[in-house]
Amino acid sequence: MFQLAPCRWRQLLAVAVTVFAAALAGCSSAGGTGNATASSAAAAAAAGSTGSAPAGADPAAAGAAPTGSAVTIMAIATRNNPGDSEANLFAAAQAETDAVNAAGGVNGHKLVLLQCDENLNPNLEAACVNKAVADKVSAVVGSSLLFDQFDALASAHIPLLYNIGLTPKLFTDPISYPTSGIVGWFAGEAMMAGQDKIKTAELGEVNQASSAAACGIAKTVLTNEGIKVLGAVTSNLTSPDRTADAAALMQANPGGILLCGDDVYNVPMIKALRQAGYQGFIYSQASGLHADEAASLGSLGQGVRVPYDGQPADNTANPIVAQMVNSVNKYAPGTTLDETGAAGWSGVYLYAHVMAKATSFTGQAVINALNAVKTPIQGGVFGPFVGSGTPLSPQYPRLFSASFLPAEVESGKIVPIGGFVSIPASLLKQ
Repeated sequence: MFQLAPCRWRQLLAVAVTVFAAALAGCSSAGGTGNATASSAAAAAAAGSTGSAPAGADPAAAGAAPTGSAVTIMAIATRNNPGDSEANLFAAAQAETDAVNAAGGVNGHKLVLLQCDENLNPNLEAACVNKAVADKVSAVVGSSLLFDQFDALASAHIPLLYNIGLTPKLFTDPISYPTSGIVGWFAGEAMMAGQDKIKTAELGEVNQASSAAACGIAKTVLTNEGIKVLGAVTSNLTSPDRTADAAALMQANPGGILLCGDDVYNVPMIKALRQAGYQGFIYSQASGLHADEAASLGSLGQGVRVPYDGQPADNTANPIVAQMVNSVNKYAPGTTLDETGAAGWSGVYLYAHVMAKATSFTGQAVINALNAVKTPIQGGVFGPFVGSGTPLSPQYPRLFSASFLPAEVESGKIVPIGGFVSIPASLLKQ
């Protein structure tokens, strides 16, 4: 069976600090060598199908064996590093690849997944990209690129499909098709504040460029929602005590406090605020408050608002989540389905869905197919996918649609509230 565990965006957001700084300084790409492997997830006893899945690869549905030529895609992530381990991304992507092939492949073609370990190294990330170009892969899917080393993909017209947008370039490069990522998380916090009809807000951030950028998104949306931003309190990420920071956030008695850090900051800050008697609304993106952490807060976490980028894996009442869980149960049992695992699975799912009737599988053919998606379709367990159109903001020219899944903590559990909420372009205007 799949396992639920804290998602790993804490490490990824920490690494993204370097990327944001590099973007401001105009860093250039670097070369190197990488390690790419093609592997097959170990098959195990099938889990029963739960719910009715939408169009796409159903792991419980048998199809004719693929007879066409093989189509190759690639996933790039960190397999096992002390700073981050994303073996689950590879495993979940391979599970959906196996499910697609069990259902007949992609329009009769066997799908082959190359797995490349970038090991939190910009040179290895560049080498993985060069390997993708050399092997003429059809697309790079569901990957976790943190160093923006993908210029070679653009030159070769190979799309980068369904990365969680953590860096500026992922929202600007023409071959990038990101999820809502940091825009969904932090615009989501601000939109939930608007739904709660608060009048004033304080922003809590840490001394990291990525945290400041995240709070910048929240501030823009808060302002456009008509909510007065009283200020921002910047904390030291490694501070062992949040008492003073909590007092500073509470000083002006804001209606809500929006947190823009990872869980190392957000969780103790929530605890400190409630222990100090703060009764207003608290907002934390899903990467800053994991399911087990919400449980550990007990009554102190009650009512905290949490925007998600994608559906949580324990929400199996949702048909597409159930399909993901069944696929992973069958082809990669034991895989952790945090947001990185969900991104790997969803990247393959979306590729197979978009290319289901294709006869050409070149990178340019995939780009053409993605760009033809002008009305929302199912984007795996993430929000609705749109491949082209009018960008929501000049700052994010690759975001044609952005959304978040609102949730809140109830009795120690993070519970979704309805479905995905679209982020209007008007709220992202600076």
